[in-house]
Amino acid sequence: MRTGEYVNRLLLVGIATLVGLVVGLTAFAWSIRPASGGFPDVSGDLQLYLNQPTVAQGFAPDYDLTLTHTSGGGATLSIVGPGYHHGEHWVLLVNNLGTGRLCTPSAFVLDEGAATSVPEPPQHVDPHPSFATDTPGTYHVVGVDGSDQFFVKLCWDSDAPVEVNGAYLRARFPPLFSFGTVQLAVGRGLNLGSGTTLDYAVQSLVQPTSVTPGGWQWSKTPAENDLAFAAVNTSDTQHDSYQAFLSGIVFGVAGGALVALVQELVAPFRSRKELRPPEPGG
Repeated sequence: MRTGEYVNRLLLVGIATLVGLVVGLTAFAWSIRPASGGFPDVSGDLQLYLNQPTVAQGFAPDYDLTLTHTSGGGATLSIVGPGYHHGEHWVLLVNNLGTGRLCTPSAFVLDEGAATSVPEPPQHVDPHPSFATDTPGTYHVVGVDGSDQFFVKLCWDSDAPVEVNGAYLRARFPPLFSFGTVQLAVGRGLNLGSGTTLDYAVQSLVQPTSVTPGGWQWSKTPAENDLAFAAVNTSDTQHDSYQAFLSGIVFGVAGGALVALVQELVAPFRSRKELRPPEPGG
């Protein structure tokens, strides 16, 4: 093997090695970069309407809304009314449900501690319910027809009222409007689904009235008011800082390998120029 061929082979091996290093290091640095990109966007278009609020004897016209974050960017929203009303028909109007769907279970748990439950009659979705309003806005209203205990559960697989983006959590509870004369109050609860509230720092102006390891709760307030909530997982932000530090180091090493690769690629042209014989009379 001639010396020139041997040098060319060494050059090709060096270039291939540097290409592998650049690609591998860049891919690794990209994979360990922080996943958090700030607070996610949560739509505030979801609205709930009651034609005839359920008011039972001995019960206040209070309702409870519970948001639960589920895996894969999904969520559920449970709406529970006061008391138990056998045979009573009711309708819940939902505006701008988006990708959500009705997912009410076949039984309503009255007392979780005693595992007491009552059957929940089948509910039906009316795609074109009777609805009229003078308030401007975007309206895509569906109706949920049910009876007995007022209990509706809505589910989202994506674009939910609660979203998590890495260390950042944001949620928005929809307002609950009444077409009747009864003034409604609503309690709200947000369940993490996984993790613990001990890791989170609340960023919202309206602070929860109580906190449990699994979520946050707000005492009853006027139902027509929506509620926005934001929190940051401080443990995840510390981890993100560490990941950003490591990713920056690896990107730096990949950049050094890229510089070396460029030098190897231009070396043959520089060598030819240096070995070119001088011009006559130069």
